Amino acid sequence: MAKRYYISIKAVIRDGGKVLLVQKPDGRWDLPGGRMEPEETPQESLIRETFEEIGVMIAVGGLINCGARARPKDPGVFVAVYLSEMDFALKDIRLSREHVKAKLFTPKEAKDLKMEKVYKQAIARAFKKP
Repeated sequence: MAKRYYISIKAVIRDGGKVLLVQKPDGRWDLPGGRMEPEETPQESLIRETFEEIGVMIAVGGLINCGARARPKDPGVFVAVYLSEMDFALKDIRLSREHVKAKLFTPKEAKDLKMEKVYKQAIARAFKKP
């Protein structure tokens, strides 16, 4: 039987040389964003999900990473990560109940955090020098 996947759209939100991450109650770090709803474009989904999670509107840039991850008991997740630039202050963030903290990290700091591999790859790509 074929494995089912849902689609998650995430954002690497850059603020200069740092990335905005949100922390889940279990201690894992996450990129803002979430599950795509039927009939939404990826960009619409990301704007909606990011507003729900951090309380600010973002401008969606280009696609920077995609990947799938399996989960033992649940459907798998196909993740698409887009670039965004932080045009708001950290103090403007209003977290949903899904997260307990928002913080800026350098890419080097983010590499050592408890976080999905596909997110770490996206952060590295977002800060890669041309």
